Formats: sequence, C-alpha cells, structure tokens
Amino acid sequence: MNLLLLRPLGIVLLSLLVAGCSPPEPEKGAYFLVIGDWGRPPKDEVRHAQQREVAGGMAATVRASGAPPVAVISVGDNFYSHSPSDPNDPLFRTGFEEVYADPALQVPFWASLGNHDYQKSVKGILAYAGGGMGSGRLTLPARHWSRTVEVAPGTKAKLVFIDSNPFIKAYAKAHSDAPLQDRKAQLAWLDKELAEPGVAWRIVVGHHPFWSSGPHGNRAAVRAYEAEGRPWKQAVVNGVPEAIVDMQTQVLPLLRKHKVQIYLCGHDHHGEVVRDGGLVQVLSGNASEARKAFAQPNTLYAGQHLGFATLSLGADKAVVRQRDEDGRVVFELEVAR
Repeated sequence: MNLLLLRPLGIVLLSLLVAGCSPPEPEKGAYFLVIGDWGRPPKDEVRHAQQREVAGGMAATVRASGAPPVAVISVGDNFYSHSPSDPNDPLFRTGFEEVYADPALQVPFWASLGNHDYQKSVKGILAYAGGGMGSGRLTLPARHWSRTVEVAPGTKAKLVFIDSNPFIKAYAKAHSDAPLQDRKAQLAWLDKELAEPGVAWRIVVGHHPFWSSGPHGNRAAVRAYEAEGRPWKQAVVNGVPEAIVDMQTQVLPLLRKHKVQIYLCGHDHHGEVVRDGGLVQVLSGNASEARKAFAQPNTLYAGQHLGFATLSLGADKAVVRQRDEDGRVVFELEVAR
C-alpha cells in the first residue's frame, strides 16, 4: 500500500498507518460505504480480482459494525469498459451481483453515472438500476436524483446525486448522449434540492472531482505516467485539466451557496480527502484499481491503494474514513455540522 499523508495545522484529523491482519474498525450509527470505478468483467482478470478483494473488505467492515449500512453509495463508472446497452447483459451479473453477493452487502447500492457508463449507451444501466432488475439493489431512478434520510432522531441528511458528465466539455462529441442533457435545467434542479429546509447534512454525490491528486486533476501524475512511456491525453486550461475547471466553474458555486458539507466523487483511481473552506471532498475511485496520486496543497490525504470510503452521520458530526482493500482504516476525519 502506497500512502501519502498530510497533517495541516489547525485541522482536527487522525491519520493511521495500519499493518498486520487487524479486523476493520466498526462504523457506528447511520453509515454508508462509498465506492467508485468498479464493475470489471471477469476477462479483466487482475482488476476483477481486485474488485472482489475490495468487496471482501466492505463485507468485513459491515460485519465488524454489527449493523448494515443505510446504503452503498457508488460515485460512478459502475461498469467497464462501458455500461452495457442491454439491461440483460451478463456484465450486470458478473460485475455487480456476483461480486457483491456476500450476505453483509445485501443492501441498496445508490448510484450516480460516470463517463464509462455513458461511453456507448446509458440506457442499459438506467433500465437495470431504474427498473429494479436483478436483485433490485442497484438504484438509479434517474440521471440525477435525491434521497432524504433520518440519520439520528430529528436529524435529516439530504443526499443529492448529480450527473456530472454533461458539464465536461471534452465529452461534447462523445460519451453517448451526455452532451445533449440540459445543464441549466440540472443546475436549477440542484439549486432547488439543496435549498430544502430542515436538513442538517447536505451531501452531493457525483463522478467528477473538483480537485484531484491523480492524473485527472494533477499534471504531475500525468507527467509521471508519461515518463513511463504511458501517454495520457487530456484537455488543459492554463495548466489545469479542463474537466476540473468545468466542475469548479459550473457546479462548485452552488455547493458553496448552500453550504454543502461533503461532496463524494471518483473518476481518479485512488483514495483522497480534500478540505476547501467548509466543503470536504471525498474521492473514492479505487474499488478495482489503484493509480498514481501526488498530493496538492488542499489535500489532507491521498493514498495510492485499493479500497473504499465510509461515511457515518450523526446529530452533531460526520466521520469520513478512507479504508484499504481489507477494510482497515488508513485515514479518518471528523466533520462538524
């Protein structure tokens, strides 16, 4: 496991390097597992095996917690190399149902859409996850949607799942019908959803990050891959990956307007936690593959390892944890309401 840990002054956090075979630390109260960039076919032997390894750590965490999570949250790229256009495609079984078959994981999987879900046709996953097919766990009732849940007596959390793909300019001539979606309408919808009164926790889920230490957000990671003879094509604006600029200019202002506390995302294949003002971004894109990541100034934690994240919500605080493939905690951050 390759870990990069930062401890900025004035921030209350706990960073843990874990070794040995200790069991996963349990979650308490209302909690969620967070995964991204998974859904590998069996023919992709290495990454499919890694996905199964992470699924085992997820199940171990649930068993250690003694109670199931409210849901598993998927931040997108649910299937590779693209989501099937046919809802009866066997990849829904081999890349999802069979991988997460452990009894501890028989809970809802609340999903958002990633770029790989759009690459050929998004219709298959919308039909499968929107129509309760298979086990009925994979949940995606629309391209963008929301849920409000009570996480403690009298304490509500609003989870808003956005479709970040239409905001990425580089997808204008590809990625199925993503560029045809009405961005202004989705932003108006997001504005209204986040304005719901009586909500203690506002959490937004999307695929693309606002900041990333990986190659989709940090040119240093791209250069590291290029030095190995692995070119990485990417649109850049003033030295910054264009997709980062797209998200920061179009979506981030609404999260700041409504004082959203947590943004969950993926796209890059590592684990990361960033704090920018009152917003904490949790990147969890390492459920089947780990890539290079080089921490940036507002990064609290960046880990080049397989794994997933957990999020517990209470009346007064949230706890974000990055976990390795066995479910062991490698980073923890408390977020005050």
